Amino acid sequence: MALPCPYCLQTRRGFALKPTPGERPQHICRVCSEAIPHLYLEGAKSYPPVSVSAIGYPRHGKTVYCASLLRELKRLSSVWPGFFSLAIDEESLETVYRNIGRLRNCELPDATPRTFPRPKMLRLGGMPEHGDCTLVIYDTSGESFERASSMGRYARFVAQAPTAMFFVSVPDLLESGAPANELARLLNTYLIGMNDLQANTRRQNLVVVLTKADAFEQLLETDSPELRQHLRADDEAEMLDGGNLAPWSSMMKPAFRELLDDMLGCGVDATRVENSFDYLDRISRRLRRFMLENLEAVEFVHLANNRFRRVDYCLVSALGTPPVGGRVVDARSCRVLDPLLRVLANRSSALRWLGRRIFSLFGRRGRPVVV
Repeated sequence: MALPCPYCLQTRRGFALKPTPGERPQHICRVCSEAIPHLYLEGAKSYPPVSVSAIGYPRHGKTVYCASLLRELKRLSSVWPGFFSLAIDEESLETVYRNIGRLRNCELPDATPRTFPRPKMLRLGGMPEHGDCTLVIYDTSGESFERASSMGRYARFVAQAPTAMFFVSVPDLLESGAPANELARLLNTYLIGMNDLQANTRRQNLVVVLTKADAFEQLLETDSPELRQHLRADDEAEMLDGGNLAPWSSMMKPAFRELLDDMLGCGVDATRVENSFDYLDRISRRLRRFMLENLEAVEFVHLANNRFRRVDYCLVSALGTPPVGGRVVDARSCRVLDPLLRVLANRSSALRWLGRRIFSLFGRRGRPVVV
C-alpha cells in the first residue's frame, strides 16, 4: 500500500527505519525526514488518510473553522452510534483540547503563525456511510497565500493535497468594495503557486467555504431565504446519516443540475431531507448561484470550473455569532460539518455509492452497511 507521508504528502512505498534505544523503531520519511507517528502507520489500512489543505486570505476564518470542526467532531460521539475521534500524535492531541478549551472560555484560537505548518491528524471511526479514515488537515497562515512565491516556502504540501478548502469571508470581501476581483486574485495567486510547484490542479477537488455566514445572514434572508433556512436548520449531525452523494449529481454540469432542480421544483428544504448528500449538492448549486448573482464572481466560478477536478460550495458559521471585542459571545457553530462531509463524499465513487444503497435496501435492516 502506497502511504503518503502526513507531513509532506509525498507517497513512498515504505519509510526508512531508524532504531531507537529502549523504544520502538521510528519510521522516517525519505523526503522530508519527519518521524511518522506509529498510530498513523498502524491504522493505514483500516483508516486510510484523507488529506485537506486550508487556503485563504488572513482573517477569513480558517483557524476558527478548524477549531470549531475539532470541537464538533468530539461532540459527535453522542450523536452517531459508535463514532469516535482519536488524535494520532501528541501535537494534534494538544491542539484539539487547547482550542476546545479556548472556545469554552469564550476565547478565539490563536492565529496560525507564518511557518511551515504541521497537520492536525485525527482518526475518525464509526462514521455513517463513509467508513473510517484518518483526517489530515493543514491550517496554513493566510499570508502564505498572498504571494505565489510564499507557497513554496510555507505551503508546498498543497501540491500533493487531493482537496483544497478555499475559505472566503463574504463580509470581508464586501468591505473591500471589489469582492469579485479579490476572489479572482486569490485563486489566480494559488494557481500560479501550484504551477510553480509543478502541481496539476485538475486532479484536485476544490471546496469553497463561505465563512462568517452569521455576519451576512440578512443578505441571505433577503436574496436567498433557502440558504438562510439551511444555515439555521436544526442539528445537522442528526440528519446527515441517511444517505450518500447520488452519483448522477457529479455526472452533470452544475448549471444543468440547477436548471433541472428548478424544473422539478427541487427546492432547498432542510425539513424534508430524503438524501442528505444530494441535499448538500443542491445547497452547493444554490451557493454557486449566490456567488454569481450577489458577489458577481463570474470569473472566479468559471476559472475554478476550468482548473479543478470538481468544485463544491459550502456555507458555515464557525461561531454562530460575530465575536465582540475579540471574544466569543456564544460559540454555537452552524454547518461546520458540511465541508468535511463534502470531502468524504467526493472520495467515494459512484460504484461504492451503488453498493451501499443495494446493501442498505436489500441487505440488513436498520443502519446501512458500509462496503
